[in-house]
Amino acid sequence: MMTVFVAVGLLLPVLSNAGEEGRFTDLGDGTVRDNQTGLVWLKNANCFRWKSFDKAMELAADLASGQCGLEDGSIAGDWRLPSVWEWQDLFVKKYRNPALSNTEGTGKWKPGDPFDNVQNLYYWTGSAFPEPTGRLDNVYCVYLYYGVVHSKERALGLYVWPVRDSF
Repeated sequence: MMTVFVAVGLLLPVLSNAGEEGRFTDLGDGTVRDNQTGLVWLKNANCFRWKSFDKAMELAADLASGQCGLEDGSIAGDWRLPSVWEWQDLFVKKYRNPALSNTEGTGKWKPGDPFDNVQNLYYWTGSAFPEPTGRLDNVYCVYLYYGVVHSKERALGLYVWPVRDSF
């Protein structure tokens, strides 16, 4: 574990030193570990195609080993939609089309390095829109082309890319 100095003078621990391991590790079981956050992403970023928000939540929660190329021993309930914050941790703003880095974290993403079937469009987050806005039918989503957060009506079809915590 390394320590990072933040401008306000706090020392914060970092989950792993991505500089030594690279940004991502393809675990060879249908998953990719983000060495910066410790999260495990489904390698296939387009297993479920376009779904409504409610269907996306259901599919992510029901995902288990044996589906979508998974051989990781996961069971239903291990997977979920990523939060807005988890998506933002994934993005590298200096890249476009999509705003993702390669496996080493040294350049722009290319197909299979490390993820497959990444779409440069909208993906659901698991984060609901704040109630005070009066837009209860909206849910946060992300636009992978630029790596920005938006909101869309939950009935629309957007892409689904599940994530889980490490075992």
